[in-house]
Amino acid sequence: MLKKYFPILGLCAIIALPSCIQSSQAENHSFQFFEKYVTETIDTKQFPSNSFTKVNSATPGGNIEVLGDAGAQSSVEVIASSNKYSGAELKQKIAEIYDLNVSVSNGELFAQAKIKSEIKKLSNTHISINFKLHVPNAVSTSLKTSGGNLHLASLRGDQDFATSGGNIAFEDIHGMINGRTSGGNIVFKNVDNTVKVSTSGGNILAENANGNLQLTTSGGNISGENLTGSFDVVTSGGNIALNQLAGKVDGSTSGGQITVSMRQISGDIQLRNSGGGISLTVPKNTAANVQFVGENLDGIKNHMENFSGNLSKKTISGKINGGGNSNINVSSSGGSIQFNQL
Repeated sequence: MLKKYFPILGLCAIIALPSCIQSSQAENHSFQFFEKYVTETIDTKQFPSNSFTKVNSATPGGNIEVLGDAGAQSSVEVIASSNKYSGAELKQKIAEIYDLNVSVSNGELFAQAKIKSEIKKLSNTHISINFKLHVPNAVSTSLKTSGGNLHLASLRGDQDFATSGGNIAFEDIHGMINGRTSGGNIVFKNVDNTVKVSTSGGNILAENANGNLQLTTSGGNISGENLTGSFDVVTSGGNIALNQLAGKVDGSTSGGQITVSMRQISGDIQLRNSGGGISLTVPKNTAANVQFVGENLDGIKNHMENFSGNLSKKTISGKINGGGNSNINVSSSGGSIQFNQL
């Protein structure tokens, strides 16, 4: 399901949906997605990699990319994008509009752009400032952009980042992750720690993750494949599609479809849908305590192995294969429930 997104994951295409896993396009230019904009590298600074352990980067409307691939020297590339200016005029306008800070202080690498107080509206500047950073993989980050996209890769520290309207993409992250976007999509791959991400209106896509995943969207879909750990998945109106899970799941939606396929169960499964159907597949020979509540349970009765318990029109409660330490609770108030042991 996710393969069509991840093979070319990078900021060069993140406006449609991120494509930042392959570095070949990013090497050419990380911010090529500004099709209507002129992009120019206006400055590049280098710092000893052992001079900092944290990255603090912020920009009002541009993108931020942090790559944990630096050797002894780290670098910060300042990239300007504009639909009006270029060359010397672009640099002059940047000096008039922005205060730029690219420096190391007290063990922290700063890459920050701030609009000068006399400039009231960013939309009138016709210029955005983007940052691309090559840093040691052990660093932690604090990243913020008001409307741009965020991309992180190959990092082992804890990461905290937010964008007001852009997309977020990250892969090969091995520290704790806390990410937020007010309206964009979130895509990630190859993580093995706690991941807490939320979007107010976009979709969330995950692949090859191991840890505690807390995924929330107010209106989009949530999709995941090949995930191991514990999963807390909430969407207010979209679909949930989780395939090849190992662990425990708590998932809910108010109006979409829930489809979950487990390859291994090591905890409780809680699925709730206020307005749509639910399909749950668990491994053959699964032993668990089960409860299904819904308007249409016809897709359950003939697919439970060695069931013992109570059957009624709207409730099924009992045990499969003698019961066990795991509880399976599935409820739908508006759609059918399907259950399979394969």
